[in-house]
Amino acid sequence: MDYTQNQLCQLWNDCKLSIKKQLTELQYNTYIEPVSIISIENATAHFSVPSEFLISAIENN
Repeated sequence: MDYTQNQLCQLWNDCKLSIKKQLTELQYNTYIEPVSIISIENATAHFSVPSEFLISAIENN
């Protein structure tokens, strides 16, 4: 399925709302809020992450 950029943003925003309920405000603002979705291909989501530190933190948790 191909998604428009608006659909991707809405999907990611819905996911972030769900994630936000499970984290502290600091955790959410540090690790989730800066991440943006780029695409979904073959049932795999691709994200833009602003720093190597954040990439490492996400991969290790």
